[in-house]
Amino acid sequence: MPLISETSERRAPGQGSGLDLPIPGGHRRGAPPRDRPQGQRRRRQRPGAARWRQVGLGLGLAAAGTTILAALMQIPQRFDGLLLVSNAIANVIGGLHRLGGGLLQLVGVLVVALLAVLALLLLV
Repeated sequence: MPLISETSERRAPGQGSGLDLPIPGGHRRGAPPRDRPQGQRRRRQRPGAARWRQVGLGLGLAAAGTTILAALMQIPQRFDGLLLVSNAIANVIGGLHRLGGGLLQLVGVLVVALLAVLALLLLV
């Protein structure tokens, strides 16, 4: 009588022994676990229901797009976009002007302080 290992064909690791015996987890080795009990059947959806769902989804998306487009068309009436952009640019230029003036004053103070320190060094 031949040994079991001689008669069985070689399998990749994790493939099991070839026997599909149920295990306590409720599913066989190598098979994905089932989401529903074995006695229940999965109901097939009617093709008409899927079509109506797609039609409803399409109409909903079209309504949402129309609403967004109408809201975007109201923006120029409420805000003058060009005026808004020009004011922002003017504020940026004014801020850069103030920054430049502040840096120029700081450099002036540093030059005066450096001259005062050099004058004290020359006296010593």
